Amino acid sequence: MPTHSLLQQGADEIERTFKINVLAHFWVIQAILPSMLNNNHGHIISISSCAGLVGLENLVPYCGTKWAVKGYMEALFHEIRSSKPNSQIKFTTVYPYMVDTGLCKKPTMRFEDSMNMESPETVARKIIQAQRRDMKEIAIPEYFLYL
Repeated sequence: MPTHSLLQQGADEIERTFKINVLAHFWVIQAILPSMLNNNHGHIISISSCAGLVGLENLVPYCGTKWAVKGYMEALFHEIRSSKPNSQIKFTTVYPYMVDTGLCKKPTMRFEDSMNMESPETVARKIIQAQRRDMKEIAIPEYFLYL
């Protein structure tokens, strides 16, 4: 994940970030949504980030993509409910903080113990719990939704 100022990020780097973090949602959901609508059943889970809840310096394109996912899911939810008020299609947007996948290093900060990286297994377990509870949004850790 590129972590430098916007002016230091090249167009290719920004475009790649948007393709992976935003456009992939469009293409996958566009492919599966017709079947869900026909069956009036399904659950769309999208991974955003806590960076989709609060803007962070040196992560401008990344934050922008994660805010885009939040807006995309909200707009899609309303579009489906407007066209099919009795739709049984569910939506969950996930806002993980830092997942220990090797994508980034844990940042050095003042209160490090309060901001631990989560294991991929823990995050997956919480996503499954959110899906089973039909939660529209979940932050990992949960308190990020209230910042």
